[in-house]
Amino acid sequence: MTRQLGGRSVPHSAREMSVGWQHYRYLAANRSLLGPLARMEANVSSRPLYEIPKSQVAKIEPKLRSGDVIGVISRERNGLHSTAHVGLALRASDGVLHFMHASSPSNYGKVVVDDELSKYLYRYGSDSGILVARPLR
Repeated sequence: MTRQLGGRSVPHSAREMSVGWQHYRYLAANRSLLGPLARMEANVSSRPLYEIPKSQVAKIEPKLRSGDVIGVISRERNGLHSTAHVGLALRASDGVLHFMHASSPSNYGKVVVDDELSKYLYRYGSDSGILVARPLR
């Protein structure tokens, strides 16, 4: 969906889990998973990543539907992009498109129906845009 909505290709690398494995309890407990995980990350890294810049999100919000999967993309210090957070689009009865996602652990990991998606992205300076996926059924 991202390309169809005007997304542009951005440089990326999906290596967070294999590099920072010690921060994931399942990987720390079972390091035999690191090899297969690294292969999956290499596969993801070999594919293009398309991003809708946050400055363009308000313009495409009318085209999004409740249930669309929204990946929040961040730009790292090294110039590479990665998906930093994931949630769902939720169109309220007033027509506003909200971002429904799990909150931070400091907020007890509750599900939050947050601000308008385009406004949510401006909370964090490292968030550069979104990717959109739509379930087929």
